[in-house]
Amino acid sequence: MDIPVVSRKVHRRSVAALIVAVNLMALAGLALWYQMDWSFAESYSAVARDLLAQEVSPGQAPTSIGGVGSSEKAESGESPSSNPGDMPTEEQGDPGDIKSRGGGFGPLVPLIPIPRLLPPPTQLNGAFACYRDQGDPQGTAGRDLSGAMFTDAAMTNGICRAGCASRGFAFAGTQVGTYCFCGNSFGKSGPATCTSSCAGNRAEICGGVWANSVSVTGVAPSAPPLPNNGGRCVTSIQASHPRPGNTSGMDRYRYTEIQLWVVTGMPIQRVYPVQWTATGSGELHTDDGLNTVNATWGISGAQLVHFQDQINMSTNMRTVTQQEPFSATNAQITGTQQKTTGSTVFPIGNLTGVVSELGFTFQRPAGLMSPITTPSQQTNVVGKFMQPNSWATGTTNCDWNLAVLP
Repeated sequence: MDIPVVSRKVHRRSVAALIVAVNLMALAGLALWYQMDWSFAESYSAVARDLLAQEVSPGQAPTSIGGVGSSEKAESGESPSSNPGDMPTEEQGDPGDIKSRGGGFGPLVPLIPIPRLLPPPTQLNGAFACYRDQGDPQGTAGRDLSGAMFTDAAMTNGICRAGCASRGFAFAGTQVGTYCFCGNSFGKSGPATCTSSCAGNRAEICGGVWANSVSVTGVAPSAPPLPNNGGRCVTSIQASHPRPGNTSGMDRYRYTEIQLWVVTGMPIQRVYPVQWTATGSGELHTDDGLNTVNATWGISGAQLVHFQDQINMSTNMRTVTQQEPFSATNAQITGTQQKTTGSTVFPIGNLTGVVSELGFTFQRPAGLMSPITTPSQQTNVVGKFMQPNSWATGTTNCDWNLAVLP
């Protein structure tokens, strides 16, 4: 039987309405699923925000996220990876960053990365400069501070300085928040930018990724042995001085400077290549009862110079001297100072200066085959840098063992 035209229209409208209703139900279900999924992600994001607000030690991972997850703890006293080769990249952040962890039920919705908002550093860290590091990622070979290394889950610059001082090193460098490197020279890789907060004090900077916040430990740099073919000069000034009318303490001054010359190759037309380096450190404390000044600094420099070996046939005398002007060969002094007047603490200031190469000329009969050696030459000196008065005096001792061709 044929369906009337009017009935066909009604039937078509009913079918269309049913399709619309089914689609609306599907959309409602889909919307509910998305709402549940979004709420799930939001709940984890909220937990992440709570965790980020906590002070989480680099050696201790959060015990759980929303009651789901597992505890992961590094060995006591170590950062999450005690292997310097596993130190994080700039993209990874420092060892204190919280990473997403798997849950105990169903797939965990990936957390939307929430950057950790750290307060700007509010405390001075005692470092006088930031220097780039390089070398063996598994140890200290080739490092800028290559004497020793240790980690601490509560690292601060004070902890690093104390650890390096107890090991007999002049300089300490914190790196990426939890690492400490020690050495007696620094700066061979150039300056860097340090931005990592200390694991033990978030208001203090402890280096960066392959960058050291370098401090003076208070231990004078030890003099290296006299080179087999070269020279060495050590300047040492260490003194204290009572201020008239001020019974609260003593002015103190220390300055250590080591210049080293090492012949690095065979001569070309009687010109020897020589590597010159200068290292050292210093400290100053003055107190007149009202104004107090504290300063620390480090010395670092290296340059290739050339020794000219000349023989005067008429006098049969040999003269060995440097081709470059001594005043043009310099090392940099980099440091910080801070002044306090009464209860007013002034902002930290930078110290800069230069150390010029000491100049030598050697002369002796041309026929001698033995190396040019000199007895230890001692010269009295007065403070060379940041020296407020003449009360701090010391000595410079130089030794040479220069092997030259006949």
